[in-house]
Amino acid sequence: MDGNALCADCGNDNPLDLTWASSNLGVVLCNQCVGGHRNLGVHISKPLSLKMDDWSDDLKDGMLAAGNATLNAVHEEHPAAADFKPRPAADVEEKHAYVRSKYANKSFHAGGDGAMEPWKVRATSTIGTSGQVHAGIAIVRIFRGIDLVAADLNGKSDPYVKLKCGGKKAKTKVVNKSLNPEWDETLQLNVESQSEPITVEVVDVRALDALLDHQAACHAAAATAAAAAGDDYNRWAAIDAAME
Repeated sequence: MDGNALCADCGNDNPLDLTWASSNLGVVLCNQCVGGHRNLGVHISKPLSLKMDDWSDDLKDGMLAAGNATLNAVHEEHPAAADFKPRPAADVEEKHAYVRSKYANKSFHAGGDGAMEPWKVRATSTIGTSGQVHAGIAIVRIFRGIDLVAADLNGKSDPYVKLKCGGKKAKTKVVNKSLNPEWDETLQLNVESQSEPITVEVVDVRALDALLDHQAACHAAAATAAAAAGDDYNRWAAIDAAME
């Protein structure tokens, strides 16, 4: 089946670990992500062992109806899924938080909010083999922009806000035809270093050049990051952003 050689939730491709599946969702899982499915409750996910449990013909047919790739196209359609999806070597608590966000909250469906649930990071956990300790989640509140530069011939812009911290990205909705847009959105970013800055850009959806580029210091600890961005970014454009 397309995608079933990888765990649906973390991408683990070790055949020795891929011994579980959610019998009602139809996805193949690794031996760590399945713990997150157990925590969801059987009303959301019913995990079974591919080797030890008995599978009825109906359950087998259900597993053969789609496959991880097809089902992830639904459960991970939101662009934020690519930013938050854990790697195979990620902390198990991060994997379980992703499972809750993906299936219980449906955050990464097409109409989802794209938000990742916070998780408690164990002090000894590392990401990959680099020895880098995962710092937590930066929660950034985007309020509004003031007197932005017109990017359209009609004297207006279609701006949105982009955040980047390391290799993780997030963005707001687009506000059409406004130089004083109001987003009033809360964005979340995985933070992998306590000293990694968060880049904030205000961009016109049709323009390649950023209207605004500002970096705010990001000092993360445990599962949350706290910082504050200045109110006056420059004399001609401003955006209120605060990290809770």
